[in-house]
Amino acid sequence: MLDANLKTQLKAYLERVKLPFEITASLDDSAAAREMHGLLQGIVALSDKITLKTDGTDARKPSFTLARFGEPPRIRFAAIPMGHEFTSLVLALLQVGGHPPSSRPSSSSRSADHHRHRRRREGRARRLRPLDPHIAAASHRGVMRIQPAAIAARLMRQPSSV
Repeated sequence: MLDANLKTQLKAYLERVKLPFEITASLDDSAAAREMHGLLQGIVALSDKITLKTDGTDARKPSFTLARFGEPPRIRFAAIPMGHEFTSLVLALLQVGGHPPSSRPSSSSRSADHHRHRRRREGRARRLRPLDPHIAAASHRGVMRIQPAAIAARLMRQPSSV
């Protein structure tokens, strides 16, 4: 199920797991369940701190849970995590395995910083409005595209005040 490149990357991440935990799979006889079982066996083979049980009793099948030994399940996946969901699986494996979360600012705080700086730039643009009403309208919409050729053509059409 996992190709060699993905196995290498996943093994590097799973080396950060500090606490042992178990994956409990609830499987049926479907092809999706066999595929999930293969994926889970591949993950377990990459770390000695992860064990696999296939005696899960969840009503949703195929599914699996992640839990530290002696604790109730923390995280449940109700299907095979593919695509961007695979990243969620890797993060879940690290979290349950005791790897501390990143100290990097969350995306929401980075987004708030971005919007604060954007508002500051827009405020400067409003204070520095150009005199031409067409350019002023464009800068008010946040589109500050000054096209010298268009301005020159407009000025050439205006009668001179001499």
